[in-house]
Amino acid sequence: MNLHTTILIPCYNTIKYLHQCLDSVFSQTYKDWDILVVNDGSTDGTGDLLKQYVKDNKISLLDLSVNKGVTFATDLGIRVARGPIITILDSDDTLLPNSLETGVRPFVEDPEMG
Repeated sequence: MNLHTTILIPCYNTIKYLHQCLDSVFSQTYKDWDILVVNDGSTDGTGDLLKQYVKDNKISLLDLSVNKGVTFATDLGIRVARGPIITILDSDDTLLPNSLETGVRPFVEDPEMG
């Protein structure tokens, strides 16, 4: 089962939760993914935390200088995502270890889906 998915994480001032969110993606049983984080002008140190993670080549960062809102950040991320599957993950949420595997399976089984 191989179908690339981009995990899109729009974030704003969620340094308290972002570490757990990102780690939950790294713990996935399905491995054909990349992460795109849209930092929506955070002022709480979120940007500094993200710079530590961006050293991993599976993470890309769009760093907005001012807050434009979650809708803007999500729309921007969708336009930039590598896909073909995009999973939107709130920056204060986590994924169960088999979430991507379970979510991608129907698209692999039926390529016309979507």
